[in-house]
Formats: sequence, structure tokens, C-alpha cells
Amino acid sequence: MTEEGKDLGKTVINLDNHGDGTHWVGIKDTKHPKILEYSDSFGVVPPFKIDNTLIKFNPYVKQAPNSKNCGKFALNFIRT
Repeated sequence: MTEEGKDLGKTVINLDNHGDGTHWVGIKDTKHPKILEYSDSFGVVPPFKIDNTLIKFNPYVKQAPNSKNCGKFALNFIRT
């Protein structure tokens, strides 16, 4: 849950700002209102912050740099 009290639930987002689509990641709420879980199949730290919210992430790489399976990994993350 974010500081504004909005429940994010489970979501998949694209990190592209310009519309072409670059890389899909997963985000989901935890039992704690100020903690979110973040999954990037490249094991990269989240490129954003949410005020007063801790974002936990898994640093393990699940995807080869030249593969295009990030959407599948993001969907699998939010399903678990």
C-alpha cells in the first residue's frame, strides 16, 4: 500500500517512458503497508522511489541480457 493509502495489489509495469516498450517488471504489496516487493528479471535495483515506502527486491538474475522474456518473469512474480 502506498503512502496515499492506495492499494497497488499486484501489477506489471514497463520501465519505458516514451512508449516503445523496453523492460517489464513486477511489483506487489506485502502484509506491511509501507513495504512493496519488486522483481526485475535482470536483478537490477528499482529505478524509482515511493515516498516513505521500502521497496524490497531480489538481486538474482533470471534472464539473459539478450532475451526478451521479462514479461513472462514479471507475470510469474505477481502470480506467486
